[in-house]
Amino acid sequence: MYKLFMVLLGCKPEGRNTEQHDVFFGMAFSLRDLIPQMIDFWPEAKSKIHIDGWRTIERVGQYEIVLVPRVDISESKGDELSTLNLFFVNLGGYKEGELQEFHKGVLVVAHSLEEAQKIAKTDGFYLNGQSVSGPAARSHVDDKYEVDDIVNLSEAVKGFCIVIKHTTGSEEEVDLHLGYQALSKI
Repeated sequence: MYKLFMVLLGCKPEGRNTEQHDVFFGMAFSLRDLIPQMIDFWPEAKSKIHIDGWRTIERVGQYEIVLVPRVDISESKGDELSTLNLFFVNLGGYKEGELQEFHKGVLVVAHSLEEAQKIAKTDGFYLNGQSVSGPAARSHVDDKYEVDDIVNLSEAVKGFCIVIKHTTGSEEEVDLHLGYQALSKI
């Protein structure tokens, strides 16, 4: 069964002083199957990419996330959940005395981009960053300077539909895999 992966990629491109990062989303049976897609995703890295962390996206909050090939989806789902989308929202923020912008990627189930932003702004990372002095240093949704750091994953998934089903029970337990991994070791 295909899984939806969220992968934190890292690389120190030539001429840079620090390692750079980006978030990659892909569908595959396994993390190893994603390697060609990850290399294609970041051509400037010249195949010197590594993984700093990853997870499968199977649940977000009270919602189950399932990938279904487009050919298996009927034209009329007819339920309220068909209007829900899965969003990735990149929050940015600062800490007093730190010369660095920190980020947190948040997955949100919402009907619209505006609703996704509103939900993301209830995250503790965002709320804690509101106390930093100076309006330019406050927490924000990174969507400035013509860089859109809000991704509607429901629209970005090619060949598949993301089916979102409301579930009962406890909040999601995220199985995060953190730490450096060379692509050759996967």
